[in-house]
Amino acid sequence: MIEQINAAQNQINAGKEKIAKAKAELAKQETALNQLEKPTYQINNRKEGNPGYKTFLDDSTRIDSLSNIFPVVLFAIALLVSLTTMTRFVEEERGNLGLLKALGYSNRDIRKKFMVYGLVSSGLGALVGTIIGHTFLPIAVFNAYTASSTFSNLRLTFSPLWTIVAFAIAIACSLLPAYWVVRMELKEVPASLFLAKVPKAGSRILLEKINFIWKRMSFTYKVTARNLFRYKKRMLMTIFGVAGCTALLVMGFGIRDSISGLSNKQFGQILHYDMITIEKNKVNDKEKEEIDKELASSEIENYLPIAFENLTKEASDKLEKQEVNLIATNRSDDLSKYISLKSRKNSQKIELNNSGAVLSEKFAELLDLKVGDSLTLKDSENQPHKIKVAAITEMYMGHYIFMNQSVYQNVFKKDFVANAQLIKLKNASTNNIQKMSAQFMQEDGIQAVSQNSDLKKVIESFMYGINSVMIVLITCAILLAIVVIYNLTNINVSERIRELATIKVLGFYDREVTLYIYRETILLSFLGILVGFVLGDYFHQVIMNQLSADQIMFAPGLLWTNLLLSAAITFATTLLLAIVVHFKLKAVDMLGALKSVD
Repeated sequence: MIEQINAAQNQINAGKEKIAKAKAELAKQETALNQLEKPTYQINNRKEGNPGYKTFLDDSTRIDSLSNIFPVVLFAIALLVSLTTMTRFVEEERGNLGLLKALGYSNRDIRKKFMVYGLVSSGLGALVGTIIGHTFLPIAVFNAYTASSTFSNLRLTFSPLWTIVAFAIAIACSLLPAYWVVRMELKEVPASLFLAKVPKAGSRILLEKINFIWKRMSFTYKVTARNLFRYKKRMLMTIFGVAGCTALLVMGFGIRDSISGLSNKQFGQILHYDMITIEKNKVNDKEKEEIDKELASSEIENYLPIAFENLTKEASDKLEKQEVNLIATNRSDDLSKYISLKSRKNSQKIELNNSGAVLSEKFAELLDLKVGDSLTLKDSENQPHKIKVAAITEMYMGHYIFMNQSVYQNVFKKDFVANAQLIKLKNASTNNIQKMSAQFMQEDGIQAVSQNSDLKKVIESFMYGINSVMIVLITCAILLAIVVIYNLTNINVSERIRELATIKVLGFYDREVTLYIYRETILLSFLGILVGFVLGDYFHQVIMNQLSADQIMFAPGLLWTNLLLSAAITFATTLLLAIVVHFKLKAVDMLGALKSVD
């Protein structure tokens, strides 16, 4: 019995020892769990988590921005032409109006002729425009914009609302002028309608009162000046028609110029390094040694150790979440060899100092920050850090923030430790950059390599798409300029054919007859071009503000070459049409024109 009790006691003691060991093991595991860092989570929406979706959405928004200006201006100019043409058509039918009225037709029946003509012509024009606008133009723009991307299978959709609006405006601009002019003409008696409309009487103009200018003008230029103000309606139509076409050209070439220089400015004048190598969070001595061997390669010209971090600016009601590349250095004097920090407005060089950080211009613009302001950014661990803005530097792609060692340590409350390198290669060809990037990525201590050549491809792809769309739209603007100038000039010639016949009978040569009337068109085109410069600059600013993505800043302002090219195209169109008008005037029977009223 005693033996059984002792055996049981021994089992109890053994069990207690096992329990004690188990408790000790649990305590160790609990201690280890407490030492583990708590996981952090980031929640991204579809735009933040899917770069492809954001790119597609941004591209769609850019095309939508263009559609808010280009079609409106084109449509306005087309309506101007329609109004002028229908008004002139009714005036040319004065004799027929008198005949129909003399035969006993009511005013209502006579008006029907012009209403039906306007309805049929504008309806057919709107129908053709609807077909082209829903098929050819969308396909042309889509193919041009996506030539360097993987987008495919454009699905064409029909827009009932805008089709109805287009039809309504086109028909109204044909019917209403015709109705109004016919109504005014039919107030006259048939006998009056059989006679040609009396030309507008000339009158003294303001320029005649400026004696020192007027007396130095030749006879032909005095006639031209008087005729310009004699036909005020045609003068305004020509100016605004040419101005609209010129504005579209200025805007189109301006968009091209603002985009085309991005790559050279970003990677030729601002960023001088070829790639950035970023180390992992914890690099042991062996991995560091292997990285140093790669950096000592004969392929590398020189490099600069930096502290590199990805910071984020939280989204707000007006702005989406923004990612910012932080570059900090303890060798501020050497940074200019790799990155040129300067003000875009005055080209003044910016030095890193202890007063704060230097922000890239686009990022400061998005946040409406100025020198002396402060902003709060979060690091990879979602910890906020307040940073003061010391200067704003020129930068066209990406968001950057630069600081020296002292500012870095004050902002992040930790010692400065270089975890990346700005590298310049002796051979900066695309193939060599890719080869060296592959070598660095094979190192265990390297987390990522950023190549400037990849960023260049992004910009070039974006430029190609926008430039292709510009070609389509600029072509439309040129064709419209031809239609506007030719139509208004043709109407001018038709209205004043007896006047032209008179001066030809008086002994004017063919070239003088052409210049007699076309000199007005040239002067009005010149005025239209000047007005077009102002409108084009405004349209360009609006489009640039809407077209640029958050990470891209376009070069603002217009180049003088843009204005010169736009003016040259408009003037060339005017002069080419002058040749057409010249041969048309030579073929006109001037004596027949003089006897036409009889």
